[in-house]
Amino acid sequence: MLAEPIGVLVADDEPRQRRGLAALIRSLRPAYRVYEARNGKEALKLVRESAPEFVFTDIQMPLASGLEFLEAVGRLPQGRPKVVLVSVYSEFSYAQQALRLGAKDYLLKPVRPEQLADVLEKLEEQLVRERERSPAEQKWRVPGTAAGREAVQGSAEDARHEADHARRPAAPDTVASRLYAEHLLHKWMASGELTAGEREEWESRFGLAGPGRVILLETSGPGGGTPEPSDGGFVREEEWRGMLRQTALRALASYADAAASAPDHEPGRLYIAAAWKTGCSPAEALGRLRDAVQRLARVYGRTVGAAIGREVPRIERDAHESYRNAIEALDRLFYARPGTWLDAGVPGDAKQHADVGPLPSARDIDALEEAAASCDEAKAAGLLAEALDRIARSGPPPMRAKLAAMQLLLGCMQRTEFVLDEADSRELSERIERQILASPSWADVKAAAERLLCDLICRLKVSRQSRIELIMRKCREYIDAHLHENLGLEAVAQRFYYNPSYFSILFKQHAGMPFSEYLAQARMRKARELLLNTNLRVAEIACRVGYKDTKYFNKVFRKMFLCSPDEFRRMFAARHEAGGI
Repeated sequence: MLAEPIGVLVADDEPRQRRGLAALIRSLRPAYRVYEARNGKEALKLVRESAPEFVFTDIQMPLASGLEFLEAVGRLPQGRPKVVLVSVYSEFSYAQQALRLGAKDYLLKPVRPEQLADVLEKLEEQLVRERERSPAEQKWRVPGTAAGREAVQGSAEDARHEADHARRPAAPDTVASRLYAEHLLHKWMASGELTAGEREEWESRFGLAGPGRVILLETSGPGGGTPEPSDGGFVREEEWRGMLRQTALRALASYADAAASAPDHEPGRLYIAAAWKTGCSPAEALGRLRDAVQRLARVYGRTVGAAIGREVPRIERDAHESYRNAIEALDRLFYARPGTWLDAGVPGDAKQHADVGPLPSARDIDALEEAAASCDEAKAAGLLAEALDRIARSGPPPMRAKLAAMQLLLGCMQRTEFVLDEADSRELSERIERQILASPSWADVKAAAERLLCDLICRLKVSRQSRIELIMRKCREYIDAHLHENLGLEAVAQRFYYNPSYFSILFKQHAGMPFSEYLAQARMRKARELLLNTNLRVAEIACRVGYKDTKYFNKVFRKMFLCSPDEFRRMFAARHEAGGI
């Protein structure tokens, strides 16, 4: 156990990333002393002043980068903290250098709680072991003594030993070592261009040689969509990815020397490089792989498709060619049914995309926009399906197809922005972009587009209904406030920017009666109020409620109240004053 609080420094020039990681550390370890630094120079100053045991640092920072900070920490005579790199996948070449400079581990952004907890636990275990050394082993802390000088000499030897160890690949069971190995394997498959040092490490770790292929497995959920973490959250996702890797490599073990890479920035994909063993049947090996993977997928409720590159005679030299074929097949897999396996070596599976023109057409966008604006859900859904089918028949690359689908939906919103409020419009636009781009297959793009279009039309209906109800309420208020004027249907409709015919229908729907009937009742209610609460003459009251002809006013009043205005006043004025009506 650690008897005293541990100090942790978070160094990152991006405020949101820095504060987020610091808050995450505080939530996982409330007793920790957590410091923050905006750059490597500030971080080094805090290390000297506050002596934190652990440092989590970004690589790319102003004034002094994470690597320069690491080098400066390595030159400290004592009190060197344990440093963990926190950065993006594309910066792994820097991370490799940092690991050789003495960094203890490597985390990918965004940092997940379970990954951070695992790293903290390992760092704490290392710290406990170091603090359990005997007092004699700790005498180097007291300068000027003979034991201290001996300890300094010993610690120098230890430092040289640790530096030599840091230059070697990290232990296989560390997160950093796994990430580096996968990065190295993926870089070799994707480009074939490795430095002399990387080539040496690749040969020591993998050493694949001879004829072989690159196989790309892509996972989707039960309905073909991107799998969502279930009850187990990220743990379940990590379990699935680990089991898929293990199952694939075991299925190929009798047929090939194989290695796999599952990049964290591509969570649904597993890249496999397989070098066939002498005398094996590649077709039989691929069949065995497919059977094993599909059995596992059924257990986890997943669907796994595959894009298989062409066979190359020397995989150690030509893996990138097979990789490129697999990526091309992956583009075609995008349009296939979930779970399809495409082999670039099979002529029918190797069909190339046609060169297509602009997608979608302006006519498609205009027609869909008009149907959505009129809230005709059935017509809009049909037009969307037709437009998406035309895009699929053209067979553009997946990203271009996704952008075309987004263009259709965002085009619908141009005419409807005045109906939706700004927050609604912005939220829906962001959701269209997020969901379409995240769709792993064309079937998912279509399903997402249909849902989003339906949501757009539903929002339009609700927003339009709310807007109409607001206008109708204001219209009734306007009528009640202008009863003395010569009100007519056309004048009121024009006042609220409506076509008179449409306004007449709309008013009857919301008021429950025709405009003329509502106007007459409103005038009679006002006349009743004036008769009971004022001493105005009937002729004056008639003018105040919009009747210039007193005789006609009397006729309308009698029809509604079954007596003349004077009779109504004599009958009910006294009782009204007494609170009777």
